[in-house]
Amino acid sequence: MSALPTPAIRHLLDAPKDDWYVLEEDFFYVPAGYVSDGCSVPMWLWWWFPPLGAYLVPGLIHDYLYETKIYSRAYADWLFWNLLDAYAPHTPHRNYLRYVAVRIFGRWWWKNAKYIDINNYRN
Repeated sequence: MSALPTPAIRHLLDAPKDDWYVLEEDFFYVPAGYVSDGCSVPMWLWWWFPPLGAYLVPGLIHDYLYETKIYSRAYADWLFWNLLDAYAPHTPHRNYLRYVAVRIFGRWWWKNAKYIDINNYRN
């Protein structure tokens, strides 16, 4: 099995939040300069659902789809689940729980998501 593509991603040290990252190159749907926190997980759950590592790319793409709404929320969530299974095949039960969480709790984020990129992340 070949390795999955992983884009160049840099931690934003001067961002208003500690967990923001910028995509350094175009990657599938997502343009270079896009800013994301990866998987949006409350800090108190990081021990069970880490937001980085194998989960960063699926979270970044999911955040982008929520912010741009170029596809439906159902498709964005389905793609998120499939990307989790591709990038983190060793955690299928946790991947499913992440999917269920975005289906249940994602409605607010879908309605209120604001597109953030390298040009407006300090606002």
